[in-house]
Amino acid sequence: MVKKKTFTIIGGDMRQAHLTNSLAFKESGYKIYGMFLEPSVKLSGSIHISDDIQLVMPQSDIIIFPLPLLGPDGYVNSPAGTPRIALESYLEYLCPETVVLAGKVSRESADLFHAKGIQVVDYLEREEFAVLNAIPRGVSKGV
Repeated sequence: MVKKKTFTIIGGDMRQAHLTNSLAFKESGYKIYGMFLEPSVKLSGSIHISDDIQLVMPQSDIIIFPLPLLGPDGYVNSPAGTPRIALESYLEYLCPETVVLAGKVSRESADLFHAKGIQVVDYLEREEFAVLNAIPRGVSKGV
């Protein structure tokens, strides 16, 4: 029997919440956790909402952190009104084999991941993502 993959999507803005719903609506059999997501977005009933890092991180196969990874205050980027949590708090419970994706990862943050033996992929470095991500932002700002 093949173990179904567990995705965890953390923080960010409405894009993270919509990504969480997209994964849940694919009916792929994935287990989906949402942590510290934008509260204004209605989430699918199949999404497991949790704020228990110690429980969720070790069982996650794929973790998708927000863009940018860290907010201006140096904590993992999350909506207003949600707890401010240091990256190190998440890293404490991650397994080295976990696939970790994040956007706009600083050198210091990448070093923290690597010190724990965790490979992080910065999805903002992918040209197709950077270009497509810029289009809605430019339109919304009247560019």
